[in-house]
Amino acid sequence: MSVFSFEQEQQFFHEIKQMLDQQTFERLILSQYKGELTQLEKITFRVVELHGKKQLSALYHHTTQDVTKNYSFEDGLEQIAVLITQCKQANLFATHQEIQLKKNKKKAMLNMGKKHSVTTVPTVQAHDREKQRYVQQGSAFLKELGITDEKAQIIPSMARKWKQINKFIEIFASAYEQIDAEQKELNIVDFGSGKGYLTLGL
Repeated sequence: MSVFSFEQEQQFFHEIKQMLDQQTFERLILSQYKGELTQLEKITFRVVELHGKKQLSALYHHTTQDVTKNYSFEDGLEQIAVLITQCKQANLFATHQEIQLKKNKKKAMLNMGKKHSVTTVPTVQAHDREKQRYVQQGSAFLKELGITDEKAQIIPSMARKWKQINKFIEIFASAYEQIDAEQKELNIVDFGSGKGYLTLGL
């Protein structure tokens, strides 16, 4: 028995399976989640290579934290089938094509379009190497600010603040590299309006 309420959901799911088979799948974004998990906002699926084997990596975006889970293609497709019925919008990106599914209580709309950009081969992300960070997770100030625990692990509720600090430093580093050599010595001023997360990161 099909889990889908609309024919368009079934067609959208078929397109996902076909793109995975053809190795043209880039990413899937399921948004406007309306299921039982009250803090879940959206889910992003990508193909990754883990220990030499391709898998579907799902990033669950919650209100206070992000959670990553890796699935085999078979298990991942089972998760996707259920999530399609629980989300009001889904965007599928492939090498040559973009497909959008939008729903309300009465109907579902499927929009299929071709990419206009230069075609590239989908990149399989390797999760065996650590993502580059501009601030070391073991930095003492992170513990003092309550972002990491005693073992230098990110506290789930502070995950977004951790990402914000790294993004801020990344942007600042790019701008800093464009300054003339004579001006490379800078004075950092904090106006004391908060806890100084970003200032301490610098």
